[in-house]
Amino acid sequence: MVRQYRNISLNINGVDEMKRSYLFVLLVAVLLLAGCIEYKKPAAAVNKDKGLDIAKELAEIEKSLNKTPGTSPSGETVKEPVKEEKPSVSETDKAGLQRLEVLETEWVNLQAKVSDQDKDKIEYSFSPPVDKMGKWKTNYGDAGDYIITITASDGKSTTKKNVLLAVKKKNVAPIIEPIPSLTVKEGETISLTPKVSDPNKDQVKVTISKPLESGTWKTDATSAGVYNVEIKATDGEFETKALTQLTVTDVNQAPEIKLSGEKITIKEGEKVAIKPEVSDADGDKVKVTISNPVGDDGEWQTSFTDHGEYDVLVAADDGKGGKATKNVKVVVEDVNIPPEITDVVLVK
Repeated sequence: MVRQYRNISLNINGVDEMKRSYLFVLLVAVLLLAGCIEYKKPAAAVNKDKGLDIAKELAEIEKSLNKTPGTSPSGETVKEPVKEEKPSVSETDKAGLQRLEVLETEWVNLQAKVSDQDKDKIEYSFSPPVDKMGKWKTNYGDAGDYIITITASDGKSTTKKNVLLAVKKKNVAPIIEPIPSLTVKEGETISLTPKVSDPNKDQVKVTISKPLESGTWKTDATSAGVYNVEIKATDGEFETKALTQLTVTDVNQAPEIKLSGEKITIKEGEKVAIKPEVSDADGDKVKVTISNPVGDDGEWQTSFTDHGEYDVLVAADDGKGGKATKNVKVVVEDVNIPPEITDVVLVK
């Protein structure tokens, strides 16, 4: 049916306008009727179409596999972010170029004086690291030489010129972050690690004053006090100082008593001697007492009636709540003394 309608030819020459419109509508109706009739393709044609579809799919897959990185799914080129690196400019490249200098952290604001003898309107732009308008806020670490290209165009021709932008290092002192006051108790260990940075990324040497010169200090019973600690940071040219206060609070240590023995045995008539060795880790003045019958002087001359056992208490007091005691057992053995005839008298 399709083949048949393709061979239809109409000669409408000489037909008036109304008949032409009528014939045109009739032709459209015939075409629509023909399109509605199901047309079954031969098997060979169907297989051929399937083959074309498969080939098309394979071609699409191959196309997607062959896409280079940096393309979008639609095949459009995608611009990868450009990693800005400090340029390496040789002496040859710099030779003969106009030199412009700024210090790190300063603004670069370039302006080009451009003329055109034709009096054409001129547009110009600058190459990185400045923006197209020639501006750039430098920062620490930007020191170096940069070749800037100025491009001027009148819409018909283009002119380029290179200039040398020298960003000079602006050295600044290292920065020490504020350090709060420190407080520890005697016997504790204190560590100090200052946070130091350098805007120029220079190597910095840090030193700390005593008693934290090593960064760590193990306090002891005599460390109580207030210490002003100074931190210095230098990059070899500039130095920064910071102060912090370290307070070591007193932790009272009780006195210690050492005795040659905790039991003394003597005979009646002999002398008892108790000589305690008393020390105080804090260096405090210590008061020592010894109970009776020995006494605070630590000596007791026994008589022949003093035999027995005595518990003697040795006490030490630093006056700050630190106390220590030791007990000493004193044994006085009995010594029998024979009677002594001292005189003979006559009794009437």
